[in-house]
Amino acid sequence: MMNGVRRQRQLSLSPMDGSQAHLEHIESALSVYGKGFGMVRFFIGGNCSTNQYIATKLGVPRIGCSSHRFNLADNRFLENNHNQIDLIQTLMIQLRQPNNAAALARVTKLKPIKSNATRWSSTFTMLESYVKIRDAILTVRAVEEHMRRCNAHHRIIAAVEKLKKLDSVWVKLQAQK
Repeated sequence: MMNGVRRQRQLSLSPMDGSQAHLEHIESALSVYGKGFGMVRFFIGGNCSTNQYIATKLGVPRIGCSSHRFNLADNRFLENNHNQIDLIQTLMIQLRQPNNAAALARVTKLKPIKSNATRWSSTFTMLESYVKIRDAILTVRAVEEHMRRCNAHHRIIAAVEKLKKLDSVWVKLQAQK
């Protein structure tokens, strides 16, 4: 953090094909600074298979991605609402269809957002979006059947409130040096 702004320095960035190319690139970047693999004590990265390959080749522990671990914890937290979340995901997909999107656009500027399975925050964003546009969704006749299935609105609101707290924790964790 510098002057309240989060800053990160990147050693290098280059699109590469394959784990071996990443390993060679890391070796090259280390050599620029007169460093070698012998100084590496552990490895953290964003791609699981590449991380495992590099950690194995270097003979160092691989520390799993904290974002992935947070996603797993969040999924455990959401287990009780799993069926409802799946129904809302289906609803949001239906609302993105051209005719339904046009009907929704007549009553709100907000757009339906669907979840991405690999990002915990996307489930939160989708549920938060659902809560914000629920009244507008009720005007889209083509999705009435899906709305009847999403009958636990108050439980979803409660889950969104808890997820807001989890999100604030995640933001604070990311902001730490």
